[in-house]
Amino acid sequence: MPKHYRPESYRPAPSWLSIWDSIYSALAPHAVSILQPTGFYEIYDIDIPRVDGPRQLAGEEKAAIERIATALTVAAHCSHDTSAGIVRAWLERIAKQPALFRSKGLPPGVHWAIVSNYCRDAEKPGTHLQDLFGRRRVHFEATARRATASNIAKAARRALEDQRRLRGRPRNVANRSLAESLAVSFKAFGGRIVRRQTPIDVQGGGVLYVDSGPFFSFLEKVIGPLQAHLDERGLPGVTLETIERIAAEQFA
Repeated sequence: MPKHYRPESYRPAPSWLSIWDSIYSALAPHAVSILQPTGFYEIYDIDIPRVDGPRQLAGEEKAAIERIATALTVAAHCSHDTSAGIVRAWLERIAKQPALFRSKGLPPGVHWAIVSNYCRDAEKPGTHLQDLFGRRRVHFEATARRATASNIAKAARRALEDQRRLRGRPRNVANRSLAESLAVSFKAFGGRIVRRQTPIDVQGGGVLYVDSGPFFSFLEKVIGPLQAHLDERGLPGVTLETIERIAAEQFA
């Protein structure tokens, strides 16, 4: 007998704003070590603070760390696992009643399904995620508009169609999301994405090639709060090598 799912079967995950607060708080004390290697302080003609540590960020420096926190929060939010049946039940209901998209207990998997299929007009779906995430305390580069009920309903129907087409092992959408958002941020801070592999000697003989370079180093510095969030909740982690590869191939 097929199992019938209901939206009420979902156990709520942390709100995305609470995730953002946690990630921003973890990144802010390390702003200098994150931003200085990219050339950020020179690009924006800002005096480099003497040391990392707890302090109040402001201006362009604060906006840069907010931007990174937003990228990690979007990845964390879309990583929360939700049964495909529950996602489908929510999407079917939202397609008929778009106002349900504003429900407090909306599963992140449903939210992401609509975000990645939302468009204002005839542009590529997923272009205006800022319309659906909002801007309270959160830094988005593009200007947000309030999402319309008709466009939310269309996104829900498109997400249902996508769900029916997808088969096999699910993709790690967080890797792709981070590759794009962090690559764009890294370049805006003054960095240049070049994928490098450095040979290291292996004990017992042979050589192992490992990823290196400024963008990979940047990823290592910023990804910790996201990995901690995913680990705490038993969710699949992201892969730095995969993020770097996608960024170098598609967003350099």
